Amino acid sequence: PPGSSDFIGAWAPDGAKLMVYGNSAGNGDDMYIANADGSDLNPIEQEPVGEGSPEYGPLGTQLCFISPTNSYGHEREVAVMNADGSNYRQLT
Repeated sequence: PPGSSDFIGAWAPDGAKLMVYGNSAGNGDDMYIANADGSDLNPIEQEPVGEGSPEYGPLGTQLCFISPTNSYGHEREVAVMNADGSNYRQLT
């Protein structure tokens, strides 16, 4: 939609997957996993306010990112989750 944008977040260490985030769904920056060629885009997390600065862990099994701690997104913490979107944990 107009005014939306998507960003490359991080490549998996093996180069097979790409984590992207953006606001094209219209509800803040959501995170998605896709194949390296952009196919098979799947949401892995959709909070009401955006995340940012995602990175894969060295084994490619986890993602680390900045996550909002309130509904306005003004306060953010460091969080991790499995690369499939499961096991979200706030670290700070």
